[in-house]
Amino acid sequence: MSTRQVSTTCLKLGVATVIALCLPTPANAQQDTTRVKQPGLTVTTDTAIVQDTTQVQEAHPQDSPGTRGFVIITGDRKASLRIRGSLRVNGAYDLRGLQNQDNFNTFQIPVGNANIADPRFFMSANQTRLGLEMLTDTKLGDVFVKVETDFRAAGQTGDDVMRLRHAFGTLGNFLVGQTWSVFGDVASLPNTVDLDGPNSSVAVRTLQVRYAIKGSDMWQFAVSAESPSPQIATEDSAQFDQVFQATPDIAGRVRRLGPYGHTQLAVVLRTINVKDTAGDLQVLPGWGALFSGDISLGNRTQLLFQLVGGKGISRFITALDGQGLDVVFNPNSTSFETLGAAGGFVAFGYGWRENVLSY
Repeated sequence: MSTRQVSTTCLKLGVATVIALCLPTPANAQQDTTRVKQPGLTVTTDTAIVQDTTQVQEAHPQDSPGTRGFVIITGDRKASLRIRGSLRVNGAYDLRGLQNQDNFNTFQIPVGNANIADPRFFMSANQTRLGLEMLTDTKLGDVFVKVETDFRAAGQTGDDVMRLRHAFGTLGNFLVGQTWSVFGDVASLPNTVDLDGPNSSVAVRTLQVRYAIKGSDMWQFAVSAESPSPQIATEDSAQFDQVFQATPDIAGRVRRLGPYGHTQLAVVLRTINVKDTAGDLQVLPGWGALFSGDISLGNRTQLLFQLVGGKGISRFITALDGQGLDVVFNPNSTSFETLGAAGGFVAFGYGWRENVLSY
């Protein structure tokens, strides 16, 4: 009985649209399709790890299929380890010379005198990923652990170095670790050549403690306390203490599943603290709301959307993250203010064939 799963080989080409070419598994490949059932645990070597849990499963459109990888099952059949990986090479020729080589960020488009045509060509393999997934049956229930990395963290010499994407564990309804924020909805993102997707999209990974439940087959609920990362913009001559938070971000969402897709409403509440040069403390409230979903139109067509708005939430929005736009210093009032942000997108997807898609 073989416990190794034979995966398909996929090549993704970044052209005008995303084209995924997948080679089928060889017909003579041997697979063990026997289901092994234990209390609270279901493992198959053809569909790999399946969790019996109320956790909301989240898969980014850029993720490899959940059934891929090599699976090792323990002798007592109560635990399994999946080894996953994907080699990703991408390149582009930019006519105007954007500085960022990994994504298209409208915030970084040069304006004024800096807007000079300076074409650039680049190739990179830093989106290559490695990951481990472990599932085991315990007296308290199923324990699932996932660790995933890529190579998009820049080193001191400019070389690509390993970066932590996911590192979390689940037990029953609880999740602890780093993964997608509850204030987000990666299931409503289109599959784009740009790794980060639409500029206004909400898809950020953060450390958190989450509790998720299923109200029924159609309703899912989740609430989390998440590690804050407030961002501030100041004048070069201004000197302020580092912006911080004394409380975690509190996020919650309600998701409704249906035969034609899903819709979701999510909210986040923040309290951002910052001190001025005199040592005076300001506590600024921040909040955000997200409405999102995907609708299947049949015949391999799909409609996806996100609408987001709030104050002090720039770190959650793709194009604004890292730009210091949660809080700004107003020299006229000599006080800090949270900035408002709003955005949205609508995407239409069509499958020309099973493995050829356009968005």
